Formats: sequence, C-alpha cells, structure tokens
Amino acid sequence: MSRASEELGAAQQEPPSKRARRGQSSRAVPGRDGVPETSPSVNLTQPLPGHNEGNSRYRYAMVCSSNINRSLEAHVVLKNSDFHVSSFGCGSQVRLPGPRGARCFDFGTPYASIVETLEQESHSFYSRIGVLNLAKRAAATKPAPERWQDLPTARLGQTNVIICFETRLYEIVVNDVLQRTPEDFSPVHIICMDTKDTTRDAVQQGKDVLGLCRQIEEVDLTQEMPVESMASANKGKIQYLMTHV
Repeated sequence: MSRASEELGAAQQEPPSKRARRGQSSRAVPGRDGVPETSPSVNLTQPLPGHNEGNSRYRYAMVCSSNINRSLEAHVVLKNSDFHVSSFGCGSQVRLPGPRGARCFDFGTPYASIVETLEQESHSFYSRIGVLNLAKRAAATKPAPERWQDLPTARLGQTNVIICFETRLYEIVVNDVLQRTPEDFSPVHIICMDTKDTTRDAVQQGKDVLGLCRQIEEVDLTQEMPVESMASANKGKIQYLMTHV
C-alpha cells in the first residue's frame, strides 16, 4: 500500500471533526503564511528533457518557504538554461491551499506522494485552484521538497550564490549560515529578491532571476558582485550579504 493510501485509510478511521483538522490550518491565507496563491490559468515553467547536468560557472540555491512555488519556478528556469541549481524551503512544513485552510506535508515527502494524496482527497478541488499543476511540476523536477536547515554544511560550502524570495526567509537563511561553523571558509553570496507567494509573481520573478544569474556568470565572485544588476532585477530593492562557510 502506498504512503498516500495509508494516510487516506487512517483519515477515514478518524472522527469527522478530527479529520477536518488533520493537516489543515484555518488561519492560513493564500499568498501569505507560507501558503502560495495558485491559479490554473498561470502557465508554470516546465522542466525540459536533457537538462539534468548543469554547466554554469557557479552553483546556485533558490530558497522560498515550501520549495514548491517560488524556489521551484526559479529552479526550473535555471535548470532549463543549464545552470547548476538546487532549491529549498525554510518554513516548518510544505504548505498548500486546502479546502479548509493550509494542507500541510512534511519536508522530504516525495512530490509524487503529495500528488497522489491530493488527487485522492479531492481531485476536482485541487485541479480547479491549480495546486495539482504545481505539485505535478515539482514531481517532474526533483524527488522531494528539501528544507534549507537540513542542508549539510559541506554541501552548503559547494554553493556560491543563494537567492531567497522573501525578506523573512532571507533573514532565516542568513541567521542559519552565520550560526554554522565554517568548514573551508568558502565565500557564499546571499541575495533577497522579495517576491509575492503567487504562481503569477513566481513566473515573472523566474525570468528576472535568470537575467541576474547570467550577469553573475560574467564576474569573478571572489572580487565583486554585480550590485547594480541585482537592484535592477528587483526594482531597486535588494538585500545582500557575503560571508564564508
């Protein structure tokens, strides 16, 4: 029996009142609270075949809250252009719009299992609001959502540029990096490109991220960072830190 089937079976044995609360948060607001605002009319960027190995000069990490909308969109855009790229969330759980609030999953839950669970719970609802499109695109991109805080420092040290898509998340990542004990003192550049947590805004920001990363590829990051390019990519609003890991 699949994980999704086990979850569904357990849910069916629960009292209705408890089942309604299971995995839900009535206070969550799509576009806020780590829950993306989705739309079936938005054309999400899809991963292209034959782009599994990047050949970029630098390695990039994209970070949002749930590793399913903003960071995943940027991940796909960069991957399709043959960048070395990974993506993460730094929230407490993967949070999606649900019929009674946020539908939550643990980080590490395979995207394919998330898709299966959502289809079993309410295929029509999750299709109508665009959540299934989001989860299926994620499943075609990587195995499972990854949490930034669980990233080993050795792997972090192989990353040159980290791009966060919200000020609050940027602060979480910066604090996490600064609290780690450096292993080889590799320089890492952390950038915030504040982006509303909607699929429409994520698609637009993915284009801006691609333009910025192409300009970063042209400079020596041990000597400089194209600050003017960062400001232009984020309409003049930029947060930036360089440190070592």
